[in-house]
Amino acid sequence: MATTTNPQPGVEAQHKKFDIRTPVAVVTAVVNEDAVLPCTIPPGTNIPDLELRWFRETGDELVLFFQKLKENQELPGDNYRGRAHLFTAQLWYGDASLHLSRVQLSNADLYTCSAFVGLAYGHAEVELKVASK
Repeated sequence: MATTTNPQPGVEAQHKKFDIRTPVAVVTAVVNEDAVLPCTIPPGTNIPDLELRWFRETGDELVLFFQKLKENQELPGDNYRGRAHLFTAQLWYGDASLHLSRVQLSNADLYTCSAFVGLAYGHAEVELKVASK
């Protein structure tokens, strides 16, 4: 169990591990087609308390941000606005996969799915490879 320091001096918060997984290590997509980067969270997760973030490694760019039962369309980088979505109804069943529309060669990278529920945290990675037609 990891321990991190709380902003209040002398007070520590215990962060619990949150079980999050990507069932495959690599996803290959074709330019201008859609891709699904898989990510699973425990079924039965308290979705109203879930904060989910998808990042790409290059530039630590935020691809998608989900909080308070909705995606925040204002936060993701311009490269992903309107192209990155969750299957929101499937979150209740443990599916936190990222649906990326109109994939471009420049989207090839390592992606991280991070989830926070209260003091619990977890993350998993999946690589997106992009092939030209």
